[in-house]
Order: sequence, then C-alpha cells, then structure tokens
Amino acid sequence: MQTAEKINAGSADIGFVVPTALADFPSAPKKGLLLTLEQEQSFGYRMLNHNLQMLHAIACDLDVVTSMLDEIEGSFSSTNKTDKSVTLIELDGRWVRSGHLGERAFYDLARTRIQAIRSELSSHQEAKHSVRDMFYCDGIGRLRSELCKLIPYDLILSKAFAAFRNRTQPLTSAMRAMANFISIELGLSRRVVLDLLRIGTLSAKLPGSCLATARDAHTMTPKAKKQFRDRLVEHQSEVARIALKSGVPVEEYLSCASSFQAEHLRMDRLAGTFSQVNAGLAEKIASEYRFAPDFDQVRSAAYQGLVRAMSLYAPEKGLKFSTYATNWIRQTILRELVQQDIVRLPEGSHALLTKVRAVYQDMPNASDEYVCSATGISKWELSGLTPFLKGNKGFSMDTSANAEEEGAGLHGMIADENNNFVQDVEEQSEADFIAKVLKEHLSDRDCLIMKHRLELQGARFMTIGELAEWLETSPQNINRVEKAAQAKLAKVPELRAYWAAMQSA
Repeated sequence: MQTAEKINAGSADIGFVVPTALADFPSAPKKGLLLTLEQEQSFGYRMLNHNLQMLHAIACDLDVVTSMLDEIEGSFSSTNKTDKSVTLIELDGRWVRSGHLGERAFYDLARTRIQAIRSELSSHQEAKHSVRDMFYCDGIGRLRSELCKLIPYDLILSKAFAAFRNRTQPLTSAMRAMANFISIELGLSRRVVLDLLRIGTLSAKLPGSCLATARDAHTMTPKAKKQFRDRLVEHQSEVARIALKSGVPVEEYLSCASSFQAEHLRMDRLAGTFSQVNAGLAEKIASEYRFAPDFDQVRSAAYQGLVRAMSLYAPEKGLKFSTYATNWIRQTILRELVQQDIVRLPEGSHALLTKVRAVYQDMPNASDEYVCSATGISKWELSGLTPFLKGNKGFSMDTSANAEEEGAGLHGMIADENNNFVQDVEEQSEADFIAKVLKEHLSDRDCLIMKHRLELQGARFMTIGELAEWLETSPQNINRVEKAAQAKLAKVPELRAYWAAMQSA
C-alpha cells in the first residue's frame, strides 16, 4: 500500500483548495433568479465546509465514527474501487478526488487515512476519558484532525449524521424543554435564552443570570423566584442525566450536540435555497414526460434527481450546475418510468440510446453506416433502436422493430447487468459539458475528431490511423488537427481543470 508521504511527492498541483473568499449567496431568492457560476461554486464549497463542521461535531461519539469507518471499508469493491466509499481526501493541504490521483492511488490513500483515524480512535477509547480536561481535548483534537481529512460518500455520510442526530435527540429535546421553560416563565425571546444557555447550560449561575436578564424579574415574589430556580435546576439535572449516559464528558457532549444542530440547520437552509432556485430546471425536464400515467411521481423523481445532483456537485470542476444536474434528473425520472412499466429498461441501458442520439444531434442526416461506425453497433441493433429515437412516447422494451426471435427485444439487447448508475451519470454530465465546449471552440470536423479521440457522448474511440482511413486523409493530418485542438482547448478557462486531469490520466 502506498503511504500518504509517497503519494504526496509532486502533489502540489493535484486537487483543489477551498477558496477563503466565496461569492455571496442569496438567502431569500426572488422568482426567476439565475445564479452565476461563482455563486453555484460558492454553494458547493459551503456545503463542503458544513460537512466538515458536522464531522468535527460527531467525532465525540466514538460509536458513530466506528460505524461510519466500517461502512466505508465495507463499501470498497473487490476491485479496490472507492467510487461509493470515499468522495474527497485531504492531501498535502489540498482536496483530491479519485480522478485526480488515479483509482489505485486514491484507494491506497483512503486506506492510509482510515488507518490513521482508527489509530487515533483506538487511543482515545483506551484512555476512557470522563472529564473534559487537557488530556481529553488533546486526544479528541487529534482524532478530529484525522477524521476531517476524509469526506465519505454522501450516502454513508448522511447515514452517520442521521445516527448522531438520533442519538442526541433526547438531549436536544431536554434542551428545548429547558429553553421553552425559561422563555415562557420570564418572557424572554428565544435568541436571548439561547445566548444564556451558551454561557453555561449546567452552570449553577444560570438561574441567577436568567433572572438578572428578565426585565420584569423585579416584580416577582421571592417565592416565585425560588420556584423558578428549583424548576430550572430540575431541567438542568435532566439534561445532565441524558448527557452522562453518552459516555462523553458532559460539557463536550452538550457543545457537540449544539454545534451539530446549528450546522445542520444552516446546511438545510442553504440546500433549500439552492433547490428553490433550481426548481424550474426540475419542472422543465419533468414536463417532457407528461405521458406517464402518474405524472406526480415523475415530478417527485425529478426533484429527487435535483437533490442528488446537489449532494454530488463538484464546484472545483467549473461546471455549471444545470449541466451536471440535467443528467441526474433525467436518469432519476427514467428509473421512475421503469417502475411505472412505461420504459421497461434496466439501469444503465439508456447508454446505447444516448450514443446514437448524440450522433444524430451532430449530424441529423447521418447515414446508417456512419452511425454504426461512430457508435460501434451493428445495423441490426440500430434498426431496433430507431423507434425509440423519435419523440417521448412510452414504449415497452420487451419488443422492438426487429424482434423476430424470442429474447430479441430491446430490453435484452441493451441491458447492462454491471451498470454503475452513479458513475454513468457523472461521466455523462462531464462528457456533455466537454462536448459543448468543443463545439463552441472547434470546427465541426475538428470537433468530430476530438470526440472520437476522447470517446465523448458515446463516440467510439478511434486511433489516428482509423480516423485517417475513415475521413480519407493522412494520419499526419489527423495528428496535426489533434495537437492544434489540444493547444486551443488548453487555453479555454472552463476546460482548463478538465484538460489537466485528462492529460495526467
């Protein structure tokens, strides 16, 4: 296994650093508001920061951390793939994804990070801290430092956050009951009460501080003040009892539960605002599938795809969110149509249709021979796909235009049992973006050559010799066109990060 030190060599330009200054993000967007690319990137970076703060909070619960690490390692596939285990890893002060390092190097680095977390976790467990003293703070600090160098796959991360939220729910309820009691009894605003609790939830001085803050406290009788103090102490005792059961020093548990809830609320508000701004995109794509018997379910699927895209959005790539989200929304809708038996198509089997559609989009009058050559399919397969290239009507994939024999339907023809839905959508989103940039900066012929050289939008990879023979020109000419296109694309700001990644792959 490669160590982090070995991988660190020459890593200065790998990955990205979260900018310290982020574009302002609207807290209450107006109808029809369009976000700039910088604002969309700001959303992605803010979500990353929220996740780090919440990881920082859950570090106090060693059981939750252990379960999360077990979940990550259990998600590693037999081929060492980390695509559904780990999203980001901190490397030499920068954040890297699998595509930045290569699959094997990323896997090795993930293993190294997990081993470091488990080492600190084991040391902290053996110490059996019961008080938040300097030794506890030092141990939990080291654990947090290692834990916050790895961002798990979003589904694993969400599961860990949900587990911590459930475990702290009794404490949260007791804290809320205490805050409501103080607010009602003394007529204080919720914000003032929360400020008082931050000073010292279990402090013996809290009753006195509350009475000193209340404007009408001087009108209370000594008996009423004593009753208030006694009941507040009862609330404090209940909070302390629940916190002690956690096995974490009381002050630490209270602090972590409070910061986690606050951070979770901020992240929810940010995600809600962003989804509100992009709701029109989900509605627009969903409207293309009005033929479905249950259109409400299609609309719901569209919003699910939107939320999923938000969770996996990579701001450092410079991609407009709408470009990335469109494929997520479409494919989530297709999954719903599968359930409605409108499109009886396994996950991933849309890929062949996507390849053919991409060719016709560039060349509407392309011959069958050209389409077959560009996509690597047979004429028989193309004839079976033809009915599904026209319009958005519902079809059963159990039959096709050339289904003359049993099992020859489109369902069997293009099913993909080894499909990776997440990876397919992400790759398709990136390919669509790159193809769009190619079309804007290159001629049609140069664009066609680069698509086949980079295997974009379903185009079959072709060697320089194959392209030269197909386009009836010399290999030297194809080579010259490719190098000129590479030089031109390297200067495109939107493509620079992608191009660097492709060149280093």
